[in-house]
Amino acid sequence: KRITATMTNVLMSLGDFQFEIARNAFSELQKSRTYRWVDVETLSLTHLQYTGRGAQSIILSGTLHPSYLGEKGMDYMKRLTDLADSALSPLLISASGENFGRYAIIRIDEDQSQFTAAGIPRKIEFKIELREYHELPKPSPQKKK
Repeated sequence: KRITATMTNVLMSLGDFQFEIARNAFSELQKSRTYRWVDVETLSLTHLQYTGRGAQSIILSGTLHPSYLGEKGMDYMKRLTDLADSALSPLLISASGENFGRYAIIRIDEDQSQFTAAGIPRKIEFKIELREYHELPKPSPQKKK
């Protein structure tokens, strides 16, 4: 699951969107995975039955300073929301080349503060929630009777 190409100054990429160390890197990465269990009741006891692993979620949090990044400063959040609006589930790849698989953008939180006289925020704190994406299995062809 490793990609061999190296990404200079890129911490992680989500499809074509790159989290660059010097510009728009996240400062925190939080992973969460669920495991599915159901209650199976018998005459005297309730047992747990494992039914599979749930999807992994990843939350990336960080701070942008658009005024230090020039014209591209405000562009990062727009490109990220455009990617979310596309309803695609791009590959998530780390700087070391680890391919995490396909992830969908579930939520983007953006807090803007410290505005310039022109109304441009000097600081944007963001939180992006990603969830592991799996294609639905294709139905098998029906046998004729």
